[in-house]
Amino acid sequence: MTDPTGPPDTARQVAALEVLLEHLLSARSSLDGLLAQADGEMRPLLHKFREEHHQHAERVAAMLFALGVDAGVGEDLGDRLRRTLGRLFGRATDAAALAEAGGALLGEFDVAIRATPMNRHRAQLEEMRDELATLVAEARRR
Repeated sequence: MTDPTGPPDTARQVAALEVLLEHLLSARSSLDGLLAQADGEMRPLLHKFREEHHQHAERVAAMLFALGVDAGVGEDLGDRLRRTLGRLFGRATDAAALAEAGGALLGEFDVAIRATPMNRHRAQLEEMRDELATLVAEARRR
C-alpha cells in the first residue's frame, strides 16, 4: 500500500511540468502569428488566449525553477510538441478551432495536476486550468 504522505515522485512532476510549459510556449508562439493576421472579430479572443498562455508559461517555469530544474526542454521533445500544438493553434481560424486547441492544453494541465502532490504548486495549476477552461468555454459560445 502506498503512503499518500510519502515523498512525491518529483521526476514525474518535473516531466509533466516540462511538457505543459512547452505546450504553453508553443501555443503562445502560434497565437503570435495568428494575431498578426487576425480579423477584428477573432482578434480579442486570440489576444486573451495569447496573454493567458504567456502568464501561465511564466508561472509553470517558476514552479520548475523552484524544483531545481532549468526550464529548458530538450530539442527532440520541443520540436515534437511545437509541431503537434502548432498544428492545433496554427489552424485556429475560428472560435471553435481555438476552443479545440485550448482543450488539448486542458488535458496537459490535467496530467501536470495529477503528477503534482497536494501543495501550492498543485493549487496554482488547478487555478490556471480553471482560467483556461473559462476561456475555452468563452470560445465555444462564439
